[in-house]
Amino acid sequence: MIKKSLFIILINLLVSYLLVEGLSYILSNPLYANAPNENLIFQIPYISDLKPFRVKTNNCGFRNDRDFVFPIKKTKPRILLLGDSLMFGKNSSYGPGGYLSDALTGYEVFNGSSIGGNSGDYYRVLKFYCKRIHPDYIFVGLFLGNDFGGKFQQQRDSYLFKFVQLGKRILPNTYTLYRNLKIKRSRKTGIDRIHDLSTADFKSQTILAVRQKSRRIFLCEKEYQRKAEMYDYDVLFNKYPGLKYSETLGVIADAILYQDMLEKMLMLKDRLAVKNYEDSLRDIEEIISFVNSQNNGVRLAFVLFPVSFMMDSRYAVFYRDLGYIIPAPEADYPLYKRLKTDLSTKGYKIIDLHDIFKDKDVYFKEDWHMNELGCKLTASSIAEFIKLQEKEK
Repeated sequence: MIKKSLFIILINLLVSYLLVEGLSYILSNPLYANAPNENLIFQIPYISDLKPFRVKTNNCGFRNDRDFVFPIKKTKPRILLLGDSLMFGKNSSYGPGGYLSDALTGYEVFNGSSIGGNSGDYYRVLKFYCKRIHPDYIFVGLFLGNDFGGKFQQQRDSYLFKFVQLGKRILPNTYTLYRNLKIKRSRKTGIDRIHDLSTADFKSQTILAVRQKSRRIFLCEKEYQRKAEMYDYDVLFNKYPGLKYSETLGVIADAILYQDMLEKMLMLKDRLAVKNYEDSLRDIEEIISFVNSQNNGVRLAFVLFPVSFMMDSRYAVFYRDLGYIIPAPEADYPLYKRLKTDLSTKGYKIIDLHDIFKDKDVYFKEDWHMNELGCKLTASSIAEFIKLQEKEK
């Protein structure tokens, strides 16, 4: 009797799981890294020279003014932009896509970039939208910041993390269902109003955020809680008063959790950093293979976005003050050199923004995203690339 009851329970659990996964599959197409939302509001208090502005994304999460109803009648050649917040233009009211539309009025620009995206996300977005948009040019932005850090850079050696990842490889990931249901409930994101906190409140909330994040990504909660308790909030707020807002808790929490991540990643200092790079490179190769398999003459190029402090030491000050270990600008950056070599030797087209950005004020001093000038230069570099390609036809 007991065995029969256990069997029925197991069958019910299996059926429930399959039902959830089926719904997840239906609701998660397209699996989009930056889920559809509208009226994103960027009001970042610690960036002193950034004024609040709104960004509208369409029904597919693209940074385009109009919603997509497929099939979209094609009247002009099309450009598809993929990438993370750099290609999206997070701290720009116009973004690279907007400036590119102005520079190339004879083209339609589709900006499918996503804030916080990575190379795997770019591939999934491309795979779903390529035959729906039918682009003539595809530009994939590769940021040498978080794009090559791995999803959870520091904790991938933990047995618990390996167990969870193994489970995700064996079974489908139901998180896609949760994420899509959450999106259905609330389409608006961003900051409507910034909330000033006392130092004591900020500290207690940051400690809580560090505990929650460390638990979620399988780090030692007590160890990072101690680091959060010992963090010198007073010194930081005296220098950067705009940081003492509830919306910036995550900035300091990440600095406490990932102090040496940037250095390890950019310098390829350990086997984990190398593995993360190789994982990202496989995603890039999948993008290339997919584009080549379409047999429609689409042209693919990669846009390399440098990290701000690689260009000038003044951009490293803020991150060092937060507690990050930052390599010097004149350092030899193995990640950048290896990526450029790996792409070039295989004959892939590259737009390297390092030389274009050099000696120009294209970043915010308190944030590694580009300002309006950086977005304009990105757009003009892509436009020049297209003009050159058209001449060579």
